[in-house]
Amino acid sequence: MSALGFGVAIGSLVTSVFVVPKAYKTPAAAVWLTLGGGLMGWILLPSVLGGIPDFLIGSLAVPTVMAIILRNVIRSYKLEQELEEAHRREAQRIAQERKIQATADRKDWKEKQVDWTYLSSGWIMNLPDAPRCFCMLAKSHSCVRIVTYSDDEDFQIISDRLILMSQIISLNVAAPMVTKRRAKTVPVSIVEQGRRSPVGRGLVGGALFGPAGLVLGAASGLNSKTTTRVEHQTVSESYETKGSPQLIIGTTLTDRPVLNIKFETPNLANEWMFRIQAVQFGRQ
Repeated sequence: MSALGFGVAIGSLVTSVFVVPKAYKTPAAAVWLTLGGGLMGWILLPSVLGGIPDFLIGSLAVPTVMAIILRNVIRSYKLEQELEEAHRREAQRIAQERKIQATADRKDWKEKQVDWTYLSSGWIMNLPDAPRCFCMLAKSHSCVRIVTYSDDEDFQIISDRLILMSQIISLNVAAPMVTKRRAKTVPVSIVEQGRRSPVGRGLVGGALFGPAGLVLGAASGLNSKTTTRVEHQTVSESYETKGSPQLIIGTTLTDRPVLNIKFETPNLANEWMFRIQAVQFGRQ
C-alpha cells in the first residue's frame, strides 16, 4: 500500500469517527471500534509513512471533502440536539415550578382549615394506590375529617369525608409485617482441581530411579490436585420486619367500614387513637 493509499484509509477512519457522527446518530461502540481499527492499522503499517506529503494529502482529503458535503446535515443535527436539550430543560423547569406551586397550594389549603385541629398528614393504606390524606379533628369534637388529595403535579382534593364520633366503633394501632431486601457479605469456598503433568513427573522419576521411577512418576501425574480457597461475595436476601404503625379505624359506614391510616410521623398513630378514645369517653 502506498503512502497516499494509506493516508486515504486513515482519513476515511477519521471521517467515520469525527465527521459522520456529527451528522448522524452513530452508536458509540461502532465509533470506538472504527477508531481502534485505525490505530491498529497505523501500528501495523509504519513502513508506508516514508512518504509524509502523500500521506498527509490522503489523510486530510476525505475528512475535508466529507465535512464540506455534510456541513448542512451537521448544522441541522446540532440544531436538533440543541432544541432537544432546550425542551428537556424547559420540561424540568416547568415540573419543578409545578411541584413548588403544589407545595404552596397544599400549605395554603391547610392554613384555611380554621375550624379543625390536629391536622396531620399521611396515607390511607387500604385504598388503591394508597392516596395521600389529611386527618383532622373538629374543634367541636363532633367528628373526624379525612381528606384525600393528590399533589404529583397540582394540588387537588380527591375526597372529603366526615366521620361522626358515633360512627367510629373500633380503634387499633398495628404495625404490619413488610418484606425488605438487604445486601450482606458471605464467605464462599471455591474448590479448584488442576491436573499434574504425567510426562513431566515421569521424566523426573525416570531420571532419579530409572525405568521403575519413570512408570511411578507418570502414574502419579494422572492424579488431580485439589485446592480450596475462600472468597467473600455480596448476596441479596429478603427479610421480614415491622413497618410503620397504622391507625385502624372501624366505622359503621357501609362504603368504608375500615380505614388504615399511616401518618408521616409514626407516633401520631397512637396519639390519634387515644385522642379519639378520649373524645368518645368524654361523651359517655
